[in-house]
Amino acid sequence: MAAESDSVVAISAAEARTVYERCGGDPSRIMIVSPGVDGELFHSRADPSWVPPTTNPRGFLLFAARLQPLKGPDLAIGALAEVPEELRPDLVIAGDVSVDFAPYFAELKALVRRHGLTDRVHFIGPLSRTGLADMMRGARMTLVPSHSETFGLIALESASCGTPVIASAAGGLREAVVHGETGQLMDSRQAGDWGTAITRLLAKPVVLERMGVVAQIHARRFNWAWAARRLEWCYQSLIEGRA
Repeated sequence: MAAESDSVVAISAAEARTVYERCGGDPSRIMIVSPGVDGELFHSRADPSWVPPTTNPRGFLLFAARLQPLKGPDLAIGALAEVPEELRPDLVIAGDVSVDFAPYFAELKALVRRHGLTDRVHFIGPLSRTGLADMMRGARMTLVPSHSETFGLIALESASCGTPVIASAAGGLREAVVHGETGQLMDSRQAGDWGTAITRLLAKPVVLERMGVVAQIHARRFNWAWAARRLEWCYQSLIEGRA
């Protein structure tokens, strides 16, 4: 289909490369249209009625995704264990359990116990979009330790809320996160390296705050109106070409 289609729309340069290299797509027919962020929902303005999910005075880190190995929640838990106790926030894990990985949830709970983090890791289940936005606004950082992501919209939504992201340097996450400016990209999958990155940012609240501000500016580049205009142009070009 990639080779024979009149046009292929990819959501990131990483996906475009896959379409070209692995699927044989014609590069002249591949267009990148990045997803957008709903700035009306994902913003930095705090809701005074929102109640944090933890009473830890050091706040919390957020992991939000389906609970499956691909998303790397085990790495998020391991990284938290590497943060010194005097700086350690809680970790809130938001997401539903994938049916095809039902036993994985028990493995994560066991991992939490092995690290002695029972009181520091909170599994809160799936969230509504509004709930997710509230959670992102309240988090110190969002962790995206996925093994791969076509784009990683969760990273942009977090950025739009003014919350820096630490993410795997995988797939489209390299485009969603600006390394050193809106967060940090990690080549390593070692919990110690992630823990060190988290600790360094927690120890420098001024840097963390600056990243949050720049993240909001970065996220404004990605909006649904722009994506719609690009798609409309793509469709119109195909129609005119056939005419």
